[in-house]
Amino acid sequence: MNWRDYWNQDTPIYTSERHKLLHYRLIANDIIGLIPSPEAIVLDYGCGEALFADRIAAKCSRLYLSDAAPLVRERLNERFKDNERITVLSTDDVSDIADASLDLIVVNSLVQYLPSTSSARS
Repeated sequence: MNWRDYWNQDTPIYTSERHKLLHYRLIANDIIGLIPSPEAIVLDYGCGEALFADRIAAKCSRLYLSDAAPLVRERLNERFKDNERITVLSTDDVSDIADASLDLIVVNSLVQYLPSTSSARS
């Protein structure tokens, strides 16, 4: 099973629902602290469930949420379907965002899934 398959299902990585909510709230607060202005356009690449994305979107003009797992995107689309500031994208669709249009790109807890240079050459 690769990492996309792992995240394309319910995952038992949190000890409780409270733990999960706290984790996503802390991430949202950290991202909010990085937003340069209310007019900013933000991309959260590898966003996961992004449970508090509405709070982030309230602090910028556009929030792109991108995740590789189809189930995650489906849930994001359902959760935020009424929020006009949030757009959910596949990782392939990110390339459709206009060059030099983003003010902040968040890549939280994603680098760990990339192959190291030595394993990429093997």
